[in-house]
Amino acid sequence: MNQIITNRRMFWALCVGLTLLPAVVLGGIYAPVLDDYIMYQGYYLYDTSYLLNTVRVWTVRPVSNLLDVFVWSKFHDHLFTLFLIIAIFRILAVYLLCRFFEKQGWEGAKMPLCLCLLWCPVGIEATGWLSAATRIITGLLFMSLSLHFLTRNRWGWFALFLLLSFGCYEQIALVGFCLAGYDLWFRNRKMLWIPLSSGVVMGAYYLICNQWNTTSRMGFGVDWSVFSRIGEGWYLGLCRLVPESFRRGLALLEQNPWLAAALVLLSAALVLVWKPEKSTRPFSWAVGVILFMVCYLPFAVLKENGLSFRVMYLSMIGIALLFQGGRGLWRKLVWGLLIFVFCVGSAGELKDYQTAGLTDARILNELAQNLEGDQVTVEPHLYYHVPSVLYGQHILSVTHSDWSLTGGLRAVTKDTSLEARTKR
Repeated sequence: MNQIITNRRMFWALCVGLTLLPAVVLGGIYAPVLDDYIMYQGYYLYDTSYLLNTVRVWTVRPVSNLLDVFVWSKFHDHLFTLFLIIAIFRILAVYLLCRFFEKQGWEGAKMPLCLCLLWCPVGIEATGWLSAATRIITGLLFMSLSLHFLTRNRWGWFALFLLLSFGCYEQIALVGFCLAGYDLWFRNRKMLWIPLSSGVVMGAYYLICNQWNTTSRMGFGVDWSVFSRIGEGWYLGLCRLVPESFRRGLALLEQNPWLAAALVLLSAALVLVWKPEKSTRPFSWAVGVILFMVCYLPFAVLKENGLSFRVMYLSMIGIALLFQGGRGLWRKLVWGLLIFVFCVGSAGELKDYQTAGLTDARILNELAQNLEGDQVTVEPHLYYHVPSVLYGQHILSVTHSDWSLTGGLRAVTKDTSLEARTKR
């Protein structure tokens, strides 16, 4: 028993190291991208009453948006610290989710879940870009905490964190509802009212607040073609983004031999410590399919919600259930290779985001130094830095739209009256 506990602790300690190591390539610098300028470099410039009463940030994703106003915007001069906080949130969320999976009899999902949620380069848009990560990862942590308390029959804490997670991100609400409902169906059906009531409360909240919503992103409209476009994102992610980000990551390792050695050693040590397990509960693949599909449901019923790599992140929970289980040396070798490839690719992706952000900062500062009046018009440049793959909002330049350019210039100049336009 002591050996099992020791191995488990070593496994998670190595997971922490492998998750934080790619961030070393950032060198303690997080460069804002797109929405980062509006929320984490701009919110502190406004009175709170303006954000609450005029912008009405509370009308959609209320928990995430209120955290942006009252908590995360306080890190405007310490964005890398915020980046590390979110990274720790992610590790804790995955750990708690793995423990929940073990209690469901899905022991074999631990390694694929870690591989998908901690190291896969496709997930960097959801985890390495603050504007996405503060709502997706915070919501994932709240959901994992709620499931943790669920398995211990701590109903009050379960209900609280489940409702908080529902207010962070639409996908989280559906995944949390399905996982909580699955556990309660087999263990304590009379408590199913908790996730059901949480869903009703959040649904009613959105319906009521929609009349005050100042954006069209959360309007309702059915578009089932979303499901026919799922394959495009996964093709680009796995066949284009992963190989290209791995190539860029290898170039970084050539410049940092000690980082390369650390990745190899940590990957090998993790595989040696990990004991492949086979799940004891059958038909978990069915749950995996359901979790994968429900993650795309919000984008079929909400207007102006295009698919992107960050949308794919939570669906990886379902993928982990599809690739779980099994024993043998070959499995360890395959997972070890994937861990190394994914970690290197994640380093390359993070560096791409930083390069684009630093380029944006340079351009914004040049524009700020040559301002004449409060109206600015610039030539649009879709990409100042070529990303691993073009898809959705993946590493767009701050000049790609009026709203992003305006937010960036206001953040740099500290002048909230500026209005910027891109030439069409």
